[in-house]
Amino acid sequence: MKIAFITAEFLPARISSSYIYEDLFTHLIKQGHSVDVYCSNPIKGLSSREIKKFNKDSQYNHKGINIHTFRSLATTNSYWMRLFNYIFVGIKLSKKIKKIDIDCAILPSFPPVFFQRQLLKRLHKMKVTTILNLHDLFPDNSLRKDSLLYKVMNFYNVKNLCSFDFIVSISDDISDTLISKGVDISKIRRINLWEFSYSSNNYDVEETSLDSFDSTKFNVCYIGNIGRYQNISMLLDLADSFESDDTNFVFVGDGPLKQMVIRRAQNNKNIQYFERVTYDQALCLYRQSDVNIISLNNNVIFTACPSKTSNCIGAKKPILAIVNMESKYAQMILDHKLGLVADPTSISSIMDALCKIKDDVSEYTGHYVDFYEKSINLKKWNEIMICLEKHLKNEKKEKY
Repeated sequence: MKIAFITAEFLPARISSSYIYEDLFTHLIKQGHSVDVYCSNPIKGLSSREIKKFNKDSQYNHKGINIHTFRSLATTNSYWMRLFNYIFVGIKLSKKIKKIDIDCAILPSFPPVFFQRQLLKRLHKMKVTTILNLHDLFPDNSLRKDSLLYKVMNFYNVKNLCSFDFIVSISDDISDTLISKGVDISKIRRINLWEFSYSSNNYDVEETSLDSFDSTKFNVCYIGNIGRYQNISMLLDLADSFESDDTNFVFVGDGPLKQMVIRRAQNNKNIQYFERVTYDQALCLYRQSDVNIISLNNNVIFTACPSKTSNCIGAKKPILAIVNMESKYAQMILDHKLGLVADPTSISSIMDALCKIKDDVSEYTGHYVDFYEKSINLKKWNEIMICLEKHLKNEKKEKY
């Protein structure tokens, strides 16, 4: 099958799920499919100088994956610039796609589905099977539900969601949210993200020295996006509560709130900050830490699922999941004794959970669940592709 992956950005943009798609596309190519990526030039996580360097039309091959990029309007990595660029990218991609011959289009939730309307219309006219790989649900994770803007955007977003042939959801909570919005349950497939492996391509990310990582202390690690939805201020307040303790809070990552972390680290000797690490270094940190934190703002777990979940589970170290207690994600953490769950709105709930883990680390160490393994989830992608191939063969028979 001829497969097109259509997205706002791809490598070398600093996108946490890039290794997932590299693994998936490499696997699909081995199965006899062809994969082409269509996107604008990379922006996320790059400096203004790097953005200008890549801001051009180009075509290159990466591990058998053909990547086609075009110039975008964005010249900086700012939030509003990227949001404005989504509209431009959607229109540009819809024009580019009509000139190519494809059987199936895989679209991630980046740009958000709301901005893919024009592109979806084009794909439907071409009678191309569409698959949405949904990692997070916009505007639910960004706007207040009682606002007029949310109601307007949600109306069109639901129309877009319902028009996909398949939606690959990465969590049960996201699947339930889709069903509550009226998406046909028969379209939804549950496929987890998997752990990245050692010696993953680090895409020229400069290594960060981790010599100052204090292994003599009880290390609580947050590794990932330091953004608006990760409850960062609550984590920093938690670190301040342990200021006189032997507990070390390690923050690793990049994002719009990193300056807040840097400022707090300067005033608290028990907070350490590392801006960017390679995949291999991240895996080492997950395994060296005493507790790995997975944190989201209140109710975000129902519209998004942290991509680092599989990496934390693979490390077999205790997980402190700061998410809604009633979520299926929280239940999964507790049922498999992977760690404890804390209320994202309560500093006392988070502190109690961390203290319980610290008092009995062995209780939550060494546990593992196999449904996040790469081989299991790639098989699920195979099942979708086999289903599509049968459908295409039947269509060809009907024509003749």
